[in-house]
Parts: sequence; structure tokens; C-alpha cells
Amino acid sequence: MKKLILALTLSALPALSQAPAGSKAAKPVEIQPFEVAALGKGGWFGRFGMTNCSWIDMGDGVLVIDTGATVNDAANLAAQIRETTKGKPIKWLVLTHLHSDSNTGVQAFLPTDATVFVNAKVAASVAMALKGKEGQKLPTVVGVSDKIVVGVGTRVVHLGAPAGAAHTDHDLYAFSVDHRALFVGDLVTPGRCPMASDATNDPRGWLEALDRLDAANAAVVIASRGPESRLVQGEIGDTRSYLTRLVKLVTEYKNRKLPEAQVGAELAKLDPAGKYCPTQLDNINGLALFRRVTPDGKFPPAPPPPVAPGAASAPKKK
Repeated sequence: MKKLILALTLSALPALSQAPAGSKAAKPVEIQPFEVAALGKGGWFGRFGMTNCSWIDMGDGVLVIDTGATVNDAANLAAQIRETTKGKPIKWLVLTHLHSDSNTGVQAFLPTDATVFVNAKVAASVAMALKGKEGQKLPTVVGVSDKIVVGVGTRVVHLGAPAGAAHTDHDLYAFSVDHRALFVGDLVTPGRCPMASDATNDPRGWLEALDRLDAANAAVVIASRGPESRLVQGEIGDTRSYLTRLVKLVTEYKNRKLPEAQVGAELAKLDPAGKYCPTQLDNINGLALFRRVTPDGKFPPAPPPPVAPGAASAPKKK
């Protein structure tokens, strides 16, 4: 099960492991300016380092969505949660995906007896990674395979998982009913094109996930990166149009048996993405998908990198 987390792009088991016994989480250090804003009564979001994290006062505890890229950023996040909620305990953690830029900061919240929500595909691996030492508080890891509701009194948050792979093979999103706020991880990236180079992503499944996000009828969307946006349907539509473009073009290039070295030039020449997607990122996305697409337009996950000879073998006894 550990191999599953190790195989995730930009995510590794050490990023979700607990600090050594006896060590303490780093004190809040303002290594980059961060901003915090209210979503409305009982809801906040902020930019910690480069990552957006959010939290909702559920009444007798706090629900946190994503934890940031570093322990220092997460420590700043925890300090802001304490300040805005007057010290209420964190009882729920929602990890929209396991890329290190979004959730390495979970280390700062350990040990904890909070409930951690992740996509069901990685629940067993996350539970193993967050397992503490004997006698320490242990989180309860809940895997979401479709939809689940977290509710305390009148405060309700819906959690959903795409039917299959989308941005990654383990995305999760959240919707706060009270705030009409949609927390999407990297499924939507306001103001710019998304990263589509994860080895497990499936742009066709991603498009289906966007339909589910659209159906929430949210008033504001908050992603892992970039500004929040009140133009929710427009942002989802931009992501949909970009992915549709990529699927069409890379499938066409594959059927034309286009040399890989020519893909980037063709993307820019035939159908430039313009200011919405920088040329370099467009090339990265296009090449990553071109390498995996089949002539019938499907995107099987890339095989894991080969293990170096002898790396997995047991050490010889002397």
C-alpha cells in the first residue's frame, strides 16, 4: 500500500509521515506573506506560502481543507485557525489530493485524533502513513468513493470524489452549503490553465468531474493555487474548454504518428492557448498527454518508473 503513495507525482510517503518521536512542530514562521479572508460567518480561507487552505467552524470543532506545502506554512495556518475560531479544536481534515504542494503540511497537525477525509483509492495508504507511535493520538481516515456529508447542526459540508481518475486518480472536492463555496484542489485553477501532467490523470474523467462541480451551483470557487473566483461557471468552463482542446489535439497527433519533438510546436501553431496557458505549461501538458494517449483517445496511467537493479533486494548477510 505504501507504494501507491510513492508512485504519486510530487507526492511521497515521507511528506505524510509523522515527525520523529519527541520532536515538536515548527513554530509559525512568516517565510512568505500570507493573506486571510472571510467567506462569511464561520468560514475562512488563506494563502499560506503559495497554497490556498480553508477552514470552517462547524460548531464544536473546525473542518480544514488542505494543509499547505510546508510544515511552516501549516503552522501559520494552525495559528490563524486558533485565532479566528477562538481556539476550537480541529476535528476534520480534508485532503483534496496528495501532491506535496497541497498537503505536505499535514505533518504539522500530527499527532491528532481528527478524522481525515481522502479519496477512497488512497485511504489505506494514508492511514498507514499517518499511523503514529503506540500511545499517541491516531487519526481516523475515511475514504470517500462517491459522496459523503459532514454535518454538525445547521453547518453542512458535502465531500465528493470523481467517478474515476481526473486531475489525479485520487481527487476530492468539498462544498460548504452555508457559504456556497466550492473547494476544488487542482480540478479548477482560476485565471489560468491547469496542470495536466500527473501520470495518473485522465482528462476525460476530469471533464466528467467538472460537470459535477458545475452542478453544485457555487457562488465562489477556491483552488489550491491562485485567487478565489466568483465567476464559478466561467472558471469551470475555461478548464473544460482547455481539456477538450488537449484531448482533441493529442489524439489527432497520435493518429498522425507525429514525432514527439514536434508536438509542442504544433500546439502553439495550430491552436494556441493564448494568455490562459503559458506556452511552456501548454507544452508540458500536451507532451505528457501525447505520450499516454491511445489512438482511440483513451489515457491509461503511465507505468511507474523502473526500480534500479538491486534496489528492492534484501541486504546480503555477512
